[in-house]
Amino acid sequence: MPASKMDGLRSWKFTSGADVVEMDATDFWVDHQGEVSGEDLIPKIMLNEVWEHSDFSEDEGRPRRKYVEDRVAQLRDMLNKQGTLVIDEGETEEETYLSITLIAFSPRQPGNDLLEYDLEFGYPTASTGAGVGGVQLPARVEFGGENDADLLIIDSKNMVLELGDDGDKTEFKEIFRAAPMRVQGAVPLKIINVLGIVDKNVPSAWAVYADTNDGVDYRANRLLDPNGSKYWRSTNTALPHWVKLYRGTFPLFKPASVGIVPKTVLNAPKDFTIEGSNDDIAWTPILTVTSASGWVTLEEKLFDITSNNYLYIRIVATALMGGGNQMDLQTVNLHPYSSTVVSDYFSNNHGKRLRVEDRLRMLNWLQKGRQRELRINDDALLGSMQVTAHLRDVQIDDIEGLEAPAYKLTFVYGYGVG
Repeated sequence: MPASKMDGLRSWKFTSGADVVEMDATDFWVDHQGEVSGEDLIPKIMLNEVWEHSDFSEDEGRPRRKYVEDRVAQLRDMLNKQGTLVIDEGETEEETYLSITLIAFSPRQPGNDLLEYDLEFGYPTASTGAGVGGVQLPARVEFGGENDADLLIIDSKNMVLELGDDGDKTEFKEIFRAAPMRVQGAVPLKIINVLGIVDKNVPSAWAVYADTNDGVDYRANRLLDPNGSKYWRSTNTALPHWVKLYRGTFPLFKPASVGIVPKTVLNAPKDFTIEGSNDDIAWTPILTVTSASGWVTLEEKLFDITSNNYLYIRIVATALMGGGNQMDLQTVNLHPYSSTVVSDYFSNNHGKRLRVEDRLRMLNWLQKGRQRELRINDDALLGSMQVTAHLRDVQIDDIEGLEAPAYKLTFVYGYGVG
């Protein structure tokens, strides 16, 4: 929005993943508040009386009203998202708040010419499962090896660890003409309950493979973690390069489009094919794209396919936008709707619901019962000691909207240890 002598000198910007909402050349005053939860003081930050004009960019009447309505919708859609708040960016007084959540948006002025509102940010409290509140802090669970294509990566708004064991396994046996004697049973297992998980990354595939990767931080399984800072990047070797999605047992929907999110525009695919397979051996071309355009960094671009319910879907690139050989992607999504057809059933929300259902089914069918490496908060669990555990139980706690399933996981380890 163009600045003028009527505008203020302050700015704010809130970033959550690829979503950004901001305001320059405005004014507001900051109020630091707090809520007491148990013995903790939960900090809150209020941006009071933020204002912005609509009269510089839109004509009077309906266009101006539509501008205000769209701006309100944009702010509303950022509610309950966790991200980074920057106040007065680039100035000496710049302040940055990490892992903070937009809690409330309160319009003050409903008129067409001036939109005025309050923004409330904070660190919401969350139940630990025992009736005790705690600050929501980012947490991470990784189940599986770094090289595994089906590495389970859970980025959570919050989680609580409960460590214990499953009790004494000694049994008593009745012996003829003798007192009962103690017989050692199974060794007690050590239990890790991960409670109150609110899953922020819900991919649309169970596993991801690629022809090459450029090192540990650029493996294909990073495409399963769209909210993470890492991504997939091929080696700088001759094309073609490809990524392949494994959709899991009995995929719930027939994808009508493939959504590709480029890490950089120059390394996005220009000429490529989308192929399908049910056995990972014979591949059938679904769509051929030549001279793709319109890529935007970290923004999803949809490519329609015709209801193909293949178990595997592969993207094979033969040319990149910048003419190089090193391809990189932030993530790849499958959707049950196309770029042009969105109905009550084949909708964005329906796609989110299917992904949540697939995520929970994947935990139960693919991960439950497996013994794998377990890393919680980058190996911070148990003093950075490597733990090999198996996932014993998966239970639904709640569904927060359609993007963030909430559940608890029970891991056990300690087999054969006295």
